[in-house]
Amino acid sequence: MRDQFNEFSVAQLIAMIEASQRRLQLTNRAIMDLMGLDSEKEDCFFSGKTNRITYARTAKTLQMIERLLAGLDIPLTAYLQQLRALPLHNVFLRNRYAFWFANFIDAGGLEPCLVADAKEYGFEIIKQIVWSSNLLTSTAGIAHLKTHQKQLVQLSENEYQTIKAVMTHFSTASPLFFYNLDQLFSEQQILELPDLAKYWDQEAALVNIE
Repeated sequence: MRDQFNEFSVAQLIAMIEASQRRLQLTNRAIMDLMGLDSEKEDCFFSGKTNRITYARTAKTLQMIERLLAGLDIPLTAYLQQLRALPLHNVFLRNRYAFWFANFIDAGGLEPCLVADAKEYGFEIIKQIVWSSNLLTSTAGIAHLKTHQKQLVQLSENEYQTIKAVMTHFSTASPLFFYNLDQLFSEQQILELPDLAKYWDQEAALVNIE
């Protein structure tokens, strides 16, 4: 049987890989590890300097993973259990936490599900979201995001709304946070607004978690 992936150019295959990468919220390193490739050759791989067979195999594997995930009927509780088990990670950068959070949202999970889970198992997931969100009002946090611009998560509408709702109901988030979250969602970048300068480096506190 003819493999359709062999018909694409290297540039087309890389575009397909990067599209799957964004949807799966995988880092460059995660893809290299998944495919058993030398992580030290990451730059070569993503700049088109690897052989076309490897690109075809990678694109095919990532699309297969997408299809498998789309076909699985995984209960929301399984995603929440996984999120509770993970250490602190920035939910705005592609990593394991962002991957599971995105899948929880894609499966239909919204703020009410997080609240119900928190009342039964504790507020760790909500605390995680607040912890990550405080990085959007930290000068060091924003500098880190700018350094890793290519690894920024492309928030879906539901992810954006869920994070916004959590921060509205369970934190003392400042106007600067909501402004930066809006920018991250719509523009995938953070531009400073002088009128909000006084809110920089002021962490939002957790509230309503008793």
